[in-house]
Amino acid sequence: MSEFKAQFSQLGSWNKDEKIVGFVFLTTALMWLTRADLDIGNFHLTGWTQLFPHPAQIQDSTIAISMALMLFLIPSQTEKGRALLTWKEASKLPYEIILLFGSGFALAKGF
Repeated sequence: MSEFKAQFSQLGSWNKDEKIVGFVFLTTALMWLTRADLDIGNFHLTGWTQLFPHPAQIQDSTIAISMALMLFLIPSQTEKGRALLTWKEASKLPYEIILLFGSGFALAKGF
């Protein structure tokens, strides 16, 4: 546990770009959780997709792709003239993992 704490302390504080990416991530998670209607006991929360004419067409994948595109569009605060995410960085993603997740979603939809 002390090794974890030592490595964590070496990270330092968050810069502005890291805070923005964290906000985008939290927003994505919140949108996933509140997309459909939520019933907990007597509490009912209407999903935000009900604001659109065809709410069934907005899926979790729609939210994920939209928020990922936001990272390409939001300008960096630490490096001027650059976005938070560039294609050079995105091309380093392990696409095998993305295909694995996608096939898992396809199987879940099939069942």
